[in-house]
Amino acid sequence: RPDTLQRFVHGALYGVQGLALVAQGDTTRGIAVLDSARVLMAGTNAVNFVTPIEMRYAMLLSSMPTTRRRGIYHLNFGFTETAQVYPIVQYYLGRAWEAEGRLDSASVAYSRFLRLWNDSDSIYQPMLQQARDAVQRAAGEGQATTP
Repeated sequence: RPDTLQRFVHGALYGVQGLALVAQGDTTRGIAVLDSARVLMAGTNAVNFVTPIEMRYAMLLSSMPTTRRRGIYHLNFGFTETAQVYPIVQYYLGRAWEAEGRLDSASVAYSRFLRLWNDSDSIYQPMLQQARDAVQRAAGEGQATTP
């Protein structure tokens, strides 16, 4: 349908603009534009383009203290129908939970990520190492608080 295509194209352009604003350092405006892009593209059934925009949006929200809980919500429930991003969602959930001080939840998310991507390409090794280190820190913290 022409109206759906028009909404998708406008949403896609807004998505690119929002990502550019974030890259330029204007995170607040970038997130607002990304949110508009998400609304415009909703229901257009263009998963291959919408998912990366949704993912970047959730990652940005979860990285800032003032929007972290909203980001965690999006990471937890925003990608239930896109199995291909499940491992990377677990990584970013781990980071968000760790920043929130919830080491137990971070450890669970990081462990899922490690289980699924342990044999991934070398480009992902820094992420895998960060996840391994976080799981070890959480295990150490749990032992330190056990009576």
